[in-house]
Amino acid sequence: MKTILLSFFIAITSILVPSVAAAVPAVVKADILNVREKPSTEARRAGRLPMGTIIDMGEVTDEWCPMTWDHYNPKTGDYEPAAGFVKAEFVVPMTEEGFPGEWIGRKLYLYNNKEDIDGLVLIQRRADGDVSLWFRTVDRELQRAGGTGTLEVREVICDEVNGRYMPRFPEVADSRFFYSPEAGLAVFGGHAWTFDAPEEEN
Repeated sequence: MKTILLSFFIAITSILVPSVAAAVPAVVKADILNVREKPSTEARRAGRLPMGTIIDMGEVTDEWCPMTWDHYNPKTGDYEPAAGFVKAEFVVPMTEEGFPGEWIGRKLYLYNNKEDIDGLVLIQRRADGDVSLWFRTVDRELQRAGGTGTLEVREVICDEVNGRYMPRFPEVADSRFFYSPEAGLAVFGGHAWTFDAPEEEN
């Protein structure tokens, strides 16, 4: 009986939870993106994601793609895995992993920093010869109030692999580097980044 119930649970779960077996990182480009429980605008809404949210998206079928994301639960204060479907036209898939050597010396800026959070990534060659991704995120409101505002500072060493630079410890999920050449967006360190410098404040 237990075997039958377990089989039934697995079957039901496979229907309700979208498969993202071949998932790639992607960035939400809509101002607000509705996540649906099924691939239909008539389906119940499973969540709403702001621009710049990082998701894992699966294969696109009939303009929809299954996806997962880290959903913030205000009751527990933790991020929990969630799943659903979104219209593929509103997300940017990251099609390349690692970065070419000509990017050494470039800067990346936090994408969609509407919440007064700013950030910078430096792709640099260090004095010891290693190439690294150094990044910092800052809360501008805290900074204006007199504090440092620094939320995170980290450096990730990269190695050259088949002509591309890859983080040395790829098993650390948020240390991996993906980008979209067409969109000029990258995913790294749990954030989305752009090559376009933010406009200066007046």
